[in-house]
Amino acid sequence: AKEMMIAITKDDPKNPGMFTRMGAAASGGFFAAFLSLPFDLLKSRMQNARSTGAGLSETALNVLRKEGPLAFWTGFGAYYTRCAPHAMIILLTLDEFKKLYSFAFKA
Repeated sequence: AKEMMIAITKDDPKNPGMFTRMGAAASGGFFAAFLSLPFDLLKSRMQNARSTGAGLSETALNVLRKEGPLAFWTGFGAYYTRCAPHAMIILLTLDEFKKLYSFAFKA
């Protein structure tokens, strides 16, 4: 994601700007939300239907049959709004720690 943002913003790859880093973190958050939401939905459905004892595959097939494939991404906007800031904070913090580490140990 960072390489894609560097190509868009034309920043220096060794020292990307804040906009580049935030854009890369936001796109990382998007893909994290996109890939994890179906599993979160299935987990929630299984927790709500404990009495049926349906497994993961049975729950997934029920959602697919009754609601269609797009149901796995129901509530994506809210889920992304929760995941994107988390990804931004983690990735930006990691970048700062890398800078501090390389400065402290001249790596």
